[in-house]
Amino acid sequence: MTLGEADDLFSSRVRPSPSNSRITSASALFWRLAGCLAALAGYCYALTGSGVTGTEGYQVGRGKRVLSDGELMSLWAPNKGDRELDLIVRLCLWCGCRRGEAGGMRWSERAGGVWTVPGERTKNHRPLVVPLPRQAVEALADWPRFVGSDQLFGRGPGGYQAWSKGKERLDHRIACMHAEQRLGRKLHPDEEPEAGDHLAAWSLHDLRRTVQTRLIAFGSNRDLVNRILNHAMGPIDEAYDHHTYLPEKLEALQLWADEIERLTSAGGTRVVNLKRRRN
Repeated sequence: MTLGEADDLFSSRVRPSPSNSRITSASALFWRLAGCLAALAGYCYALTGSGVTGTEGYQVGRGKRVLSDGELMSLWAPNKGDRELDLIVRLCLWCGCRRGEAGGMRWSERAGGVWTVPGERTKNHRPLVVPLPRQAVEALADWPRFVGSDQLFGRGPGGYQAWSKGKERLDHRIACMHAEQRLGRKLHPDEEPEAGDHLAAWSLHDLRRTVQTRLIAFGSNRDLVNRILNHAMGPIDEAYDHHTYLPEKLEALQLWADEIERLTSAGGTRVVNLKRRRN
């Protein structure tokens, strides 16, 4: 039996249960177990010269990309294209949320300055409660609301969906901006940026890692940062600590949003109004 066949069999027999909110996907659980078994097999092979075959190439990937100040400034530059993705990127940076949580944001999830994402929309099925910093509140106040729709982004019930093409356009726009800064002029219509004008490879999930790293660097308690990012807490905290941490979350997120504002303003990046055009 191959690992793929075992994955299919495991997924057909195991389902997430309310008693274990960390198991969000039977397939994901299988591959985590496969990664642990692969490591164990490699250790056994090193000791005895024998072990389990077929797992040698499997590794559990862990990203390490944290965006620099300059890269954050580039992301904040005016966008002539996908304004929806621009605001989603900013929400991810302001709040540390996942791209799907921001892209699927609904008007009904907001109450004053607090955004509550229900468990059915989060990765770990735990509600995410975020006190929005001032900059996020102001950006959302200017965002148009379409009659009959609860979604802020996209036209379907799932919210924003153009992730691949939107990211490609965002990367190209940033590369063009860097090329024009390097050349000191506008690019000609048939002129393309050079390889060095592009940002180093990055993903939207790197924004979340950047937020966690920066909040801790600013002095926020690691436990508080984990609560901001809605990471699963220990069983004792889950059972006994029911404080909302809203004031503490807001203080940390506002400090970070103010720092972003300082960076983008000091760097000469014009912060534009991201009002979406009505079609």
